[in-house]
Amino acid sequence: MHAETHAGDARRRGETHMKKISTILLCLFIVAGLCACGRSAKPDLVVKTFSEAMKKTDLEGMANTVKGNAYDTSVLDLTDEISVQLFEYMRSENTKMTYTIDQTAVDGDRGTVDVTYRYSDASPIVEATMGEYLSRAMSLAFGGASEDEMGELFMKLFMENAKTVSPVQAEAKVTFSCVKAGSVWEIEKVPDEVTDILTCNMLNSMDSLGGAGR
Repeated sequence: MHAETHAGDARRRGETHMKKISTILLCLFIVAGLCACGRSAKPDLVVKTFSEAMKKTDLEGMANTVKGNAYDTSVLDLTDEISVQLFEYMRSENTKMTYTIDQTAVDGDRGTVDVTYRYSDASPIVEATMGEYLSRAMSLAFGGASEDEMGELFMKLFMENAKTVSPVQAEAKVTFSCVKAGSVWEIEKVPDEVTDILTCNMLNSMDSLGGAGR
């Protein structure tokens, strides 16, 4: 019974840490309500500018194309080692992203732009990492490890697996709604799929694994 209790504690700590990592990813890549500068005379061109910024993981560059208030760039003050390493990994993978603007439709001062993105999906790395992490986290839980120590273990395993497990190429079709402000176009709201693309689908993968573990 004592061992089962510790095993349950280890699993709960593992799930808690997955939520912490998910929160980090969301904080890094929440891109709603961004500032409205750097726009274009055509809706497809403003989406192209946005997409080029995505490839560089340039959140401020993305912000320059979107309607709304100034983006809170304090989320880029990365002092947590786990946040920094995750961000650097995703930024490296995002440089491999490609996209195709499939169709543009304009109706007065509103328009839509359909884009197909091909990007790195790190789900296989997350799955390999979580398999090892939950096993080894149990030992740490027995020893009363802190959340920071659990986080360090996760990141160590993730970076090790990233050397031997390759991400897969995923495809996502995204529709941008654009509005005309005066003589220029701006993106009305960043589609939800953008977060999945920027985070190499890691957020979805962690959510899925967390749900399977409950």
